[in-house]
Amino acid sequence: MAVFHEAYDILLTPTVADVTPKHGQFALSESLQNQLKQIAYFDWPKQQELIWVMFADSLDWTSFTQRANLTGQPSISLPIYRNADGLSLLGVQLTSAKGREDLLLLLAKQMEESSILCKTLSNSVV
Repeated sequence: MAVFHEAYDILLTPTVADVTPKHGQFALSESLQNQLKQIAYFDWPKQQELIWVMFADSLDWTSFTQRANLTGQPSISLPIYRNADGLSLLGVQLTSAKGREDLLLLLAKQMEESSILCKTLSNSVV
């Protein structure tokens, strides 16, 4: 990603590939949650396995946020559309090079001032 950011200031992706899921829709299994709570007691290979299983379970939702999570890059997720109840439906994620949070905040401010963010869709459209 550092090489990518030598040529590009910002990586723009959807936050997720679908509308926002309901709370708990993709919750980790109780078994995996219990193992993650005990992760410090496992050897390194088992810890890595649990981390990959955790991310694989969330990939069912086709989230685009894992890249930033795994590389430690600064990112911001911004709502683009919301439903008539004001809940976020679709969003974009902006990712910058490490140490360039200023770009993310500047771009988010510009998007907010231009009224790009939080457009409302009627429930009949969704």
